Amino acid sequence: IFCPYYCIPILYLVCYILLLLVLLFSILCSSLVFLIIRRPPRSPLSSSSAASDVYKRQGINAEYGGSQQPQMASPLFEACRTQRHEILRHVPTISFHALERAQTTMEDFTLSYFHWHELEPISVLKYLPVLVYVEGAIYHMDEENEQLTHAGQDPGPDFEFGAWRPLLGVLEDLQLLDARVLAELQSGHKYWQMERSICKRWSEGVRVEQAEVMACSALKSFDYRVLNLLMYKLTSRPYDEQALSFLWIDERLVDINDDLVDYEKDILQNSFNVYRGFVLAHGSEKAQLSLVQVISELEAQLDKAMAELPEARARAYSARQRSAMEHPSAEKWIIPQPIVPEQKFRAAADPKNRGDMSVSSTSSVTSSESVAAEAQSED
Repeated sequence: IFCPYYCIPILYLVCYILLLLVLLFSILCSSLVFLIIRRPPRSPLSSSSAASDVYKRQGINAEYGGSQQPQMASPLFEACRTQRHEILRHVPTISFHALERAQTTMEDFTLSYFHWHELEPISVLKYLPVLVYVEGAIYHMDEENEQLTHAGQDPGPDFEFGAWRPLLGVLEDLQLLDARVLAELQSGHKYWQMERSICKRWSEGVRVEQAEVMACSALKSFDYRVLNLLMYKLTSRPYDEQALSFLWIDERLVDINDDLVDYEKDILQNSFNVYRGFVLAHGSEKAQLSLVQVISELEAQLDKAMAELPEARARAYSARQRSAMEHPSAEKWIIPQPIVPEQKFRAAADPKNRGDMSVSSTSSVTSSESVAAEAQSED
């Protein structure tokens, strides 16, 4: 109050400097808080913890079947979630061997399925990272399941592969994991569980009914169905139920044919094989006739569904089928002679016993037409 007039400017300057200091301090504090929030963790988060946030945010519970509605997340939570997803993308989940196997599948998938999406095979390059990662992860889990199956081990239905949660987390992060894709992935998880259980019982000499064998076989091509569903998501197109239903029948026939080709190998490795299941369920005399009946029913369903397809799609499918045939007679079903008993066949295939026993070869084959003719003559 009693300050001389010439001191007033000095007071204004001091106040101004103090104000600048307060402002500078506030900025530094804000930057410090921001740096603390954005700093990466000292140790990587586990894939399970990262994926668990994915499921909570998506409304999917620990069994991946929940129906809770997602809640609004704070900006801080979203920042942490994004950081966790970035870590999740770098979780190693695929072996090189799995990628090699995925390459063969990708070639067949591109040629057999891309025309259903009105895409040329060359366009696979645009979608290759997602498709190869998904198929590679599936094959990696399939390899682990084969090891358990060959050893006759069944950890039970709650067993979970290491690549399972990272795969779901990445798909959710890319906004590709809807209820339909998740259900198809779960069917693959069910297939692996059924394969372990069935093969364990087969190795113990326990009979498995045909209905259970066919239920397991129906799940076998789940990886193709997952990739096909992802193509609808990647191209922003709605699911074509008519095409999906038609391909489901075709996939079942392809799986049966593959099992006929791999019959001997699957016996040696104690792997799931639909024809093997028919032989063990019905015996060598009725197995072929029973399988021919199933094939005939599926082919009738396929012909009926194909007649309802648009002409352009039916032509494209037929063209792909013709190009996939290795030789003119490849369209005929070739059913190997049943191998009974399996223990003798495995012992003969063992290099230690090759000098003592002769392997029951499947060089004698039977076409489904001849088997059907035999069935008609018996009737």
